[in-house]
Amino acid sequence: MRVFVEFSLGSLSLALPVEDVREVVDVEKVTRVPGGPGFMKGIVELRGEVLPVISLAEALGVGADSGGGKVIVVHSDGLRAGLLVEGIKGILRVGEGEILPLREMVTSSAFSEVIRRGEGFVLVLRSDFLVREQEEKSEEEIMEELLAFLGYGPR
Repeated sequence: MRVFVEFSLGSLSLALPVEDVREVVDVEKVTRVPGGPGFMKGIVELRGEVLPVISLAEALGVGADSGGGKVIVVHSDGLRAGLLVEGIKGILRVGEGEILPLREMVTSSAFSEVIRRGEGFVLVLRSDFLVREQEEKSEEEIMEELLAFLGYGPR
């Protein structure tokens, strides 16, 4: 038996392994950080710690977020971030037989597997997918982005 936090993003049903989710919070005000990636909504303070907030809809390329919703605080590979989603559906407990691997040609690096639910599916998000995308970039590309973000070159 595996346990997931299920949530919605537009017409998509998505899930994260519960061990990657630290908490779910309501966030009233996100402070925008100019020059960041388009999917970066900004930062918030959560119990004395600065937390980046990412629009999951924009990061996945499925449109702009609706402006409201919940923030899922994830912790993966030492990275903490808040993922802005439309709503939490609940806790999902599934047997191994209901979980199917995704073929490389069917998905991006954002998803690891799929859960069969009745006549539909729930896509399982890799909580480290943004980190993985950064790792695929060369050191030079990362340095150029960092310098541009700090105001020392073109973006």
